[in-house]
Amino acid sequence: MILDMGCGTGLVGEELVKVGFDSKNIWGIDASQGMLDVTSKKQCYGGELIHMFLGQPASFRHDLYNKFDVVTAAGILAEGHLMSEVFDEMLHALK
Repeated sequence: MILDMGCGTGLVGEELVKVGFDSKNIWGIDASQGMLDVTSKKQCYGGELIHMFLGQPASFRHDLYNKFDVVTAAGILAEGHLMSEVFDEMLHALK
């Protein structure tokens, strides 16, 4: 199971599928429902697409704890985006 944090329009998911990962094992989280709507049309995230703000470890969904083998994120730590608290959420999500 793979979790793509800040999945946006699904670029990481598309690449994962291209190199052979099964889309049903790829989940995504993003704060923008509009981005998730774009992503869902690409069908590269067969797992759940979750509308959630990251960077708030105390409110990270408990059903996502210890669920994923891999966590990926592209661009979420850029200036003006998330701070280091997102690393706590990554650790929560990993098995």
